[in-house]
Amino acid sequence: MFGFGCMAAVFEGFLDDGPLDYRTFGLVAGLTAVLGSVIVAPLVAIRLARSRTAAPPPRRVVAIVAAGLIAVVLVGAWKGVIVPWAPVASGTEAACPALDRAGLSQAWPDAPRERTRDDVDHNDLGVFSYCSWTVDAETPSQKFVLLNSFVWLYEGTREGTALGWAIREYRDRNDDAVRRRTLGNVGDEGFADDGGDRLTVVARRANVLIQVEIYPSSSDAGRIAQDLVRRMAAGVSTR
Repeated sequence: MFGFGCMAAVFEGFLDDGPLDYRTFGLVAGLTAVLGSVIVAPLVAIRLARSRTAAPPPRRVVAIVAAGLIAVVLVGAWKGVIVPWAPVASGTEAACPALDRAGLSQAWPDAPRERTRDDVDHNDLGVFSYCSWTVDAETPSQKFVLLNSFVWLYEGTREGTALGWAIREYRDRNDDAVRRRTLGNVGDEGFADDGGDRLTVVARRANVLIQVEIYPSSSDAGRIAQDLVRRMAAGVSTR
């Protein structure tokens, strides 16, 4: 049973780069206890019966089940567990109004820019919104020509909580970054990625993911993207 508990806990822990969802953690712990009682106890009984022992010592079965549960708990302590009372957002601004509130006009003043996307999509995971602004590349004195903003509000599914989905998606983007730089004071966690032709800043605030991309990349683009994302994340209310 110790081997089963270790295998189940470690398998779950290494597959997921973030903390464990409390439902997954409870399921793994429950299966460890149940399978330990249902499978290991009879096996111990058969082995002891063959050795002509009257009855299997209960302490051995309890010790094996406990060892498996300890393995699960250790992985939970190492990875962290998303508790059901963790703060989450029940709603948030779409990308375009969030950008306006964050100060897009001040960050990109006097530009003959045009909004080319203002989309809001409801799907199985929650609400996704996309905002895009462009400016003519031939316009003189423009430091960048395209700004994209994305906001994901994760609402949770039967497979995972809203916060669990947001953390996993954030970690995936973080892992895929080309030139990643961790940012402080930007949501609950954030990073910047200089991809050469674009500057991307991503932040997570509770179960909301926010991303701003600016083309082309530059030091000014990095500063502006960070300021916009920081203000957008600060506007997310949790309960």
